[in-house]
Amino acid sequence: SGSGAERQIVGGTKLSLTWKDCGGESVAGRVTSVGASTVVVGQTTTVPVTVEVDEVVPPSEVVVNTTTWSQAIQIMTLQGDVCSPANGILHLGQMYLGKLHYSGLRCPVQKGPLTFNIKMTLTPPFYAPKNFKTTITNITASAPGRGQLFCATLLTSDSADTEVPTEKRGEGLLLGATGHKSAGGVVMAANGHPIAGYAMARKDEDTKESGSGSRIVTSALLMTGHDKAAALNLAKHDHPLAAVAVAKP
Repeated sequence: SGSGAERQIVGGTKLSLTWKDCGGESVAGRVTSVGASTVVVGQTTTVPVTVEVDEVVPPSEVVVNTTTWSQAIQIMTLQGDVCSPANGILHLGQMYLGKLHYSGLRCPVQKGPLTFNIKMTLTPPFYAPKNFKTTITNITASAPGRGQLFCATLLTSDSADTEVPTEKRGEGLLLGATGHKSAGGVVMAANGHPIAGYAMARKDEDTKESGSGSRIVTSALLMTGHDKAAALNLAKHDHPLAAVAVAKP
């Protein structure tokens, strides 16, 4: 809808940063603290993460995997040994969304508290949907034969944004799972998940010779707040019921 202009992503927007320990029952270490509570769009924020480890694990065996999602879409993943720094770019196709730096642990890994830094820079373009301010980053360290060493989840969000209805996203996912990806994409895009909807519809176009292109365009129009144009596009391509659903009063 046209409400996307409110609290749009602009430099200086302050986002809340929350965290949780995501380790399983047999994890070797637990996240005990995260030394930041806000992230500012357009600036680099250093996030110290402290983990309490109760056993010694040879660092050469430990692999760290860092993955970031936004709107249920993976926008970055990087993997390396737990002692070495690593850098990743946050992006969706050609849309640059920011970057992330993992500092590496001080090795060898000993029992007790371990600290590493995550440097997060969110710089999505002005035309990106405002929901791209919500990101989920998982940092997981594991070793062959030992399993998980630790797991930390970092979440950025804008408390001023209104909550997006998740049941409509569920309807879109159900349509996609039953082979109606382009229709599912339109449902998701019309109900606050435009990028996820566009990505789903795009996958449908990649697997068909024709028939989904109009819904690709519809998702792109919805993504940029042009609801009426999206409805007209659907009606023009013989999707009258979908046009009515999109053309909200």
